[in-house]
Amino acid sequence: MYSVKSVLLQVGLFCIGMSLQAQTTYYVKAGSQGNGLSWAQAFGDLQQALTAAQAGDEIWVARGKYFTTRSGNRNARFTISDGVAVYGGFAGFETDRAQRNPKQHLTVLSGEIGGPGAEDNAYTVVYTRGVGARTLVDGFIITGGMANGNGKAGDLQACGAGWFNDGSNGSSKPTVRNCIFSNNMAHNGAGMYNYGYRGEASPRLENCRFERNVANIDGGGVYNNGANGISDTQIFNSKFSQNEATYGAGVFNTGEHGQTKPFIKDCLFEKNNSYVSGSGIYNFVKGKGVCEPMVRGCRFENNYATVGNEVGSNASAALSGSSSKSSMTLRTSGF
Repeated sequence: MYSVKSVLLQVGLFCIGMSLQAQTTYYVKAGSQGNGLSWAQAFGDLQQALTAAQAGDEIWVARGKYFTTRSGNRNARFTISDGVAVYGGFAGFETDRAQRNPKQHLTVLSGEIGGPGAEDNAYTVVYTRGVGARTLVDGFIITGGMANGNGKAGDLQACGAGWFNDGSNGSSKPTVRNCIFSNNMAHNGAGMYNYGYRGEASPRLENCRFERNVANIDGGGVYNNGANGISDTQIFNSKFSQNEATYGAGVFNTGEHGQTKPFIKDCLFEKNNSYVSGSGIYNFVKGKGVCEPMVRGCRFENNYATVGNEVGSNASAALSGSSSKSSMTLRTSGF
């Protein structure tokens, strides 16, 4: 038989535990100087909120442009911690997430730092490492990244100008919704680079747009690198337009000595330009690697490649499932 005192003690301890796990919402509004706990006292800098937030917390960001740093440090970036959800598209007075409107209240994460030109912009705008699916970024324009440094595959200064998702020696599977990746430049993976070396980098992308991103090597929009690891990225109802790369202007997949099995469904690839091959999607496999994207209900229109078709591969076995120009209806993309 439990005594009344012991029951009350257990209830008290339970309540304390619940309070310790209570979610905090942080507010960010350009120009504010508060403690981040309300719109009236919002943080003025997104970096402040990212530093304060812990797993289970949310960050609500009002319209405006937010820069990776106030200095010229090209290595500064927006690092999203595991379990943190970041939402853009607020006017700055909402009391419920459903009241926001990302299409009307544009919220920009920018790598435009330093001088007026793009050459000294931030190498990477958004960075995730070792995060799970509860890590969410929703309702932003991600732009101005410039990964033009000297480096090889997996180097932050050469890959993933818009977003570098690092699953090396671990696992990184963020969720990205209603985001526009535009005007980012890199050697590889200008819009987003998923690095699965000796680990796994498999984000879930929903209702996103990749526009005018340029990779002077491979992967203008998205680069899924499962070399010596895994990159099974999922992309739904998204649009790839006017991206450029040598191979894979829209999406580049490599399973060199590893595994890359992205699932791409109900997406539109249009007006992408590959200097060599795979203007929509290019798949590369080497050694004992596996590169088998599943492409369902996607449409390819007016893409250009010097050699080959809109879906290219260095081995016929690299494709699995539908990779043809199939008809589909694009419901929404980005905002």
